[in-house]
Amino acid sequence: MRFEQLAYLISIVRCRSLNKAAQELFTSQPALSKAIEALEDELNCKLLIRTRQGTIPTAEGVRVYEDACEILRITDAWRDFRAFTPESAGEVHLIGTGTFCDFLSNGFLLTLRQAFPHLDLILHDGKRDEVVEQMLYSDYKLGVVSLVSKQYSDPRETALFASMTQRQTWEADLLLKDPRQVLVSAKNPLAAKPCLTVEDLKGLPLAAYSGPDEIIQNYHSYFSPGEFYRLHNRGSIFRFVAEDRAAAIFPTITTSNDHYIETGLIRALPVEGLALPASRFFLIHPSKRVLRPAERIVMDMLVEFFRAISPTQAAKPNRKELPNE
Repeated sequence: MRFEQLAYLISIVRCRSLNKAAQELFTSQPALSKAIEALEDELNCKLLIRTRQGTIPTAEGVRVYEDACEILRITDAWRDFRAFTPESAGEVHLIGTGTFCDFLSNGFLLTLRQAFPHLDLILHDGKRDEVVEQMLYSDYKLGVVSLVSKQYSDPRETALFASMTQRQTWEADLLLKDPRQVLVSAKNPLAAKPCLTVEDLKGLPLAAYSGPDEIIQNYHSYFSPGEFYRLHNRGSIFRFVAEDRAAAIFPTITTSNDHYIETGLIRALPVEGLALPASRFFLIHPSKRVLRPAERIVMDMLVEFFRAISPTQAAKPNRKELPNE
C-alpha cells in the first residue's frame, strides 16, 4: 500500500469522478484506475462503485477514505520537517527518453513539488544512447533508459553500457515493466475489436522511430509488406496513427496520458498469437553514497511513484551494480 494510492482514493471520493480526479492529480484515468484496483486487491474489498450520481465509496471505501485522510494529514506534517531544509532544495537533473519524460511531467512533477516545494526537477529528453553519453560527459547523475525484456533483463547485458562500466561503477533500478501493444487509429474498423490478430496486421503499415529500431527489425514482417515509416519522434508517429496512415507498437502505461490516447483518437490493442515483449524502464545512477541529498530524494520518490502506478509490475528497489570491467 502506498501513500499515492490513498491520495488517489481521497481525490476520487471528493470529485465523485475518476476523470475529474485524474485532471486534479495531473495523471491519466487508466493510471488512476490501476492504482485503485491494486489497492482493492490488496485490501480484498471493493472501495468504489459507479452510480448515476457519480463514483461513490462503498461502506468499506468510506472507512478507508476517512482513515486515509487522517493518515495523510499526519504524514504531510512529517514531510514539513524535511521539505524546507537546505538538503531538500535546489535543482536536480534527470535525462530520459521523450516518452518517459512526458509521462513524468504529467504527474510526478506535481507529486514532487507538493512534497518538496523548493526542489526543482529539470527533465532532459534524448534517445537511449544520448542518455548514456550525457551521464558520462555531464553532471547528470540520474538517467532512465528502456530495454526490451525479450532481449535483456539487466542493462549489464547490453553493449550500450560498455562505455559506462569501463569508467566507473553504476547501478540500475528497475522502475517499471511496461507491456506493449499495437496502436491503431479510432477511424480504423479494427479499433472496434477487443484484440487484433496477426492477419489483421498485414493490412496495416508500420510506423517507428528513425535510426536503429528493434520494432522495424523484429516486427515489420507482420505488417503490410514493404510499407513502413521511419519518423523522428513520438509525436509524428502518433499523428500518423491518429490519421489512420499507419499503426505503431508502444508501451501502454508510459503513453497512457498522451493526448491522442486520452481523447480516444488512438486505441491500444493486444495481438492474439503475438507476444510483444514489455519495455523495462531502468533508473541509472552512480552509487547512492555519492548522490546529493536532493538527488536521493528524487530517486526514492521515483521508485515509490512507479510502485503506486503499477505495484504488480514495478520491482522493489533492486540495486544492481554495473561493475567496472
